[in-house]
Amino acid sequence: MPEGAVFTRKKPTQRRAAATVATLVEAGFQVLERDGAERLSTTAVAERAGVSIGTLYQYFCNKDELLKAMARQEVSELLQSVSRAFAASPGGYRARSVVRTILRTFWDAPANRQAAFPLLLRYVARADLMREVKAFTAGLGRDLALRQSLSDEAAFVLTRAVLGVVSAAVSEPHNLDRERLEDELVQLILRYLNLVGAEPPERTADRQG
Repeated sequence: MPEGAVFTRKKPTQRRAAATVATLVEAGFQVLERDGAERLSTTAVAERAGVSIGTLYQYFCNKDELLKAMARQEVSELLQSVSRAFAASPGGYRARSVVRTILRTFWDAPANRQAAFPLLLRYVARADLMREVKAFTAGLGRDLALRQSLSDEAAFVLTRAVLGVVSAAVSEPHNLDRERLEDELVQLILRYLNLVGAEPPERTADRQG
C-alpha cells in the first residue's frame, strides 16, 4: 500500500462503524500489552474486540494498517493535550509546557499505552502522520518566536528526539528523576532551536502545575 494511503479500508462514516474502529484500536492496545509486539496479530485483536476477523478486515487490510491507526490516535491525543496546555499557559516561550505535557501523557499513561509507545513511535515518521506533526510544529515555531518555520527535516529530528527520549523513559528500567528529565528536554529543545536564554526562568509554582 502506498505510503500516503488511508489507514482504514472502509471509511467509518456511520456512528456504528466508528465505534467498531474505536473498539478494534483499543483492543490492539490491550493485545499489545498482553502479548507484546512480536505476537500481536489481527486474529488476536479481533478476538479481544469480540468481532470476527472478517469484520476487522473491513476496516484494516493488515496488522500494519491497524498499528498506523493506533499511532494516529496516540499522536492526535498528544497534540491535543499540548494544544490545551498552550492555551492555559501565559504568553511567551512555551518549551516547558510542551515537555511537561508530553512527559505527563507518557509517564502517567496506563500500562497498555506505555507498552505501545516504542512500537508506535516508528509510525510517527510516516508521511501521513508527519503531515499532522509538521502542521503542529509550524504553530509551535510561531509560539517560540522562531525567525523561520521548521523545515520537514528539523521537525522530524526534534519530534523523534523528544518522543524517543520520553518513550525510552517509560519503557526501560531506570532511576531517572522526572523533574530533572524535564529540565534536560527543555534544554534540548532550546539548544536545537538556538533559543538558549530565551525561555523565561521557571517559578516554583510552575512545577506544581
